[in-house]
Amino acid sequence: STAATGLSISSGASLAAGSVTNADGATIENAGTLTSGSQILNAGSLTSTGVIIGGLNNSGGQADLQGSLSGAIANQGGGTMTFTGTLAANSSLFNAGNSGIFVDAGSAYGFTTLTNQSTASVGITIANGAALSADEVINSQGATIENNGVLTSLTGPIENDGTLNSIGTINGGVANTGTLESSGVLNGGDLYQAFAATK
Repeated sequence: STAATGLSISSGASLAAGSVTNADGATIENAGTLTSGSQILNAGSLTSTGVIIGGLNNSGGQADLQGSLSGAIANQGGGTMTFTGTLAANSSLFNAGNSGIFVDAGSAYGFTTLTNQSTASVGITIANGAALSADEVINSQGATIENNGVLTSLTGPIENDGTLNSIGTINGGVANTGTLESSGVLNGGDLYQAFAATK
């Protein structure tokens, strides 16, 4: 639908389908529970302050998220994903292509593996006062993370083969073979200095 809001799920309401596709130019607003038997494919505009079950493939779309999201999450194809408040997850977060993830507010947590392969100038941005955590954090060669808040790797140091700029707090340490510029707080783990750093 090209209506201002093609599909709206109110708080306390729920909608379930075998698969969910939100096409380019279409809009979904979810304040209740949206369940899909496979990853939701979003190429349009998706706003969720409620519960999503089934995962999300944001492919060239705009996804504004808080609440909870169960299942694997991918942001690719030039998509923009913004965490507008606290988001509870339970699976992987993958960022690729010329795509951006913005942690604007609250705490995004519960991710198993966070992998940033985006070729955008900044693939992941964490705002001052916001937090992003995962069991494992991987920043691949050619990818960039900008941390102004709190970035946490829970089970081992952040694997940084790209560029990691931080004026905020890093928890878990950094295993670095890329470029690390840190003028903030670096807690825990080992720091392998095969880089030009300001820490």
